[in-house]
Amino acid sequence: MHLSHRRGAAYLSTALAGITLLLSACGGDKEEPAAPLPVQNTAPATATATPTPAGATVTDLLGRKVTVEKTPTKIVATSPSALEMLYAAGGTAIARSSTATAPGVDATKLTDIGSAYQPNFEAILKLQPDLIVADASAQAQLASQFEQQLKGVPIVFVGAVKYADVATSIRMLGSITGTADKAKTAADSLDATAKQVGDAVKGKTPTKTLVLVAGRDGQLSAALNDSFIGDMIKIAGAQNIAADLKQSGQVPGYATISIETAFKENPDVILVIVPGNTPGPSIGSIVSRSFPTLNAVKNKRVHEISLDVFLQSPGPRAAAGLKELAAFIQPDAKVTP
Repeated sequence: MHLSHRRGAAYLSTALAGITLLLSACGGDKEEPAAPLPVQNTAPATATATPTPAGATVTDLLGRKVTVEKTPTKIVATSPSALEMLYAAGGTAIARSSTATAPGVDATKLTDIGSAYQPNFEAILKLQPDLIVADASAQAQLASQFEQQLKGVPIVFVGAVKYADVATSIRMLGSITGTADKAKTAADSLDATAKQVGDAVKGKTPTKTLVLVAGRDGQLSAALNDSFIGDMIKIAGAQNIAADLKQSGQVPGYATISIETAFKENPDVILVIVPGNTPGPSIGSIVSRSFPTLNAVKNKRVHEISLDVFLQSPGPRAAAGLKELAAFIQPDAKVTP
């Protein structure tokens, strides 16, 4: 390894250790972990809906067939992504997970049913909901608990393992809530953005790109192709230099990575996702100061990107996020803002 890289690795490791202490001190009350924690499902990225005289029968993002016998009026969304997708589809909620928000929605007026990773099932049942919208990405491992604890209440799992899943989930929710037209408009817009970006980068040489995620323990992870953002950077014209790494760690779609491995292929673009509300120097600025010979650093193409949009709350805002990624990865492509 080049001497400057060795020095940079030592400097970054020290800085990450400091950030770890800060995160530990200020993160105790945070609902959603800031490291890459969503458990991504492996079900097909499709969901279907069949209207019935009294409601709809759907196949959700976990492949479960669910019948909703009447149009629901008391809906509980159990994750940030679920809440955003529900409102994008034209639905409304009476309750949400602790830190969930949605554009244009005063989430403080909705009942708090606890963390997305530890929902309070007793509190949910007290609300007498007629639909639960759960998260196939973050709550797949809790599916059996949902079914046992909330027996008798229809539960549909929406999710975003891939970009296309967002539109699929929104259409499904629209069929259930009786807002199919609004849901179709929102879903069609997401699809149109993917087509616009795909057409704009078509024929261009893929840009060597690396997505790094800084965890609360100071460990760096790289996004693989089968992560949500891994799928999005591919659409945006990237060559993911971490694509051949083997899955490692607890999170599907990511691989723990060393500094040496991260920068071995000399990426042209580095995208960094960091825990929110972190005081002190940013990971992006540390990388830029510590590794001046990297192509991404020399050309000022190290960018910090949204934790919410790309990792913690993937949902309808991914359309704007995809355009942002295209601007970073293929800046010469003509993508309408």
